[in-house]
Amino acid sequence: MNRRGRKSLDFDLNLLPFISVLAVCISFLLITSVWMKVGTFNLNQAFGTDGAGPNVKNPPSLWVKMENDGSMELKVNALNRLPARLRETRIGASNWYAVESYAHALKAVAPGLSIALILPAPDSSYDSIVTVMDHLKKQNFSQIGIAPL
Repeated sequence: MNRRGRKSLDFDLNLLPFISVLAVCISFLLITSVWMKVGTFNLNQAFGTDGAGPNVKNPPSLWVKMENDGSMELKVNALNRLPARLRETRIGASNWYAVESYAHALKAVAPGLSIALILPAPDSSYDSIVTVMDHLKKQNFSQIGIAPL
């Protein structure tokens, strides 16, 4: 109160708690944005119908059909000069070495083959889909797609 009996209009506002909360929010934002970048894949569409005319053929590709029991059927489409043993094969559940060795044999015979399409079953685990993608990436399959269910 001043001399005339009025309240003083001057007051002090402590901004330190506000600045601390703001700093924590900014730190959280920066940390989570880095994690979002680490947890992403750079995927391109292997082939599709956008702009394709009636006479356009799909390029040669490897199709990986995943079954509910975890087994996989690997089949090469639109590549005629491939030996019969490499055109189609069936691999048991979680046999990742067989997937990689089959992809390696394909790349030895057809080095230009770079497209793979994964056809997951409804019960396929996300982990097995990503593992198949990793093994195909190791064998230089640069265009990997996942078909929707």
